[in-house]
Amino acid sequence: MKKTLFLRIFLGYAAVIVLLAAAVTIFAPPAMRRHHIAERAAGLERMARLLEPQVATYLEAGASGGELPGLIASHGQRTGTRITVIDAAGVVLADSEKEARDMENHLFRPEIQASLRGEKQMSIRASSTLKTDMMYLSIPVEAGGRVVGALRLSGFMRDFEALMGILRADLLKVVGAVTAVALVLAFFLTRSVT
Repeated sequence: MKKTLFLRIFLGYAAVIVLLAAAVTIFAPPAMRRHHIAERAAGLERMARLLEPQVATYLEAGASGGELPGLIASHGQRTGTRITVIDAAGVVLADSEKEARDMENHLFRPEIQASLRGEKQMSIRASSTLKTDMMYLSIPVEAGGRVVGALRLSGFMRDFEALMGILRADLLKVVGAVTAVALVLAFFLTRSVT
């Protein structure tokens, strides 16, 4: 009788502990991913807003040659971020990673379309030039009260996915340790109750 009561109580505690551990393991990683993506997008937007007035000056003045590409390459290298400047016709004027003249027209990229309408947009998709998943954040570049182009900042998702893999592994270690401790405590609690 005592053994059956012990088993019933302990298995009840164990079931609750395992269910809670499973819930944390299933629901925490997507929440962490959303949070980190939002944080990363906010960081890209802050960088874009700081750079936008300088880019607007170049676009408004029609500056060409090495000035705008040099500025973009310098900022891209210092921040570890790919930066692209696109005019209102979708022509790439400068890119921190590739020669602008070698790049195709960006007019129909979703984030560029949004920026040319005056909206900010973030998207995650495969890059046609780098052949890997990227996070893109594009903002409109305004001069003289009108949108004269788009400023797009992007980062590799592979770095982000590597970070998420580390966080998931750490989470599993912590949940495993807490579950083991909770099961041991449940065992002793059940024994004292019975």
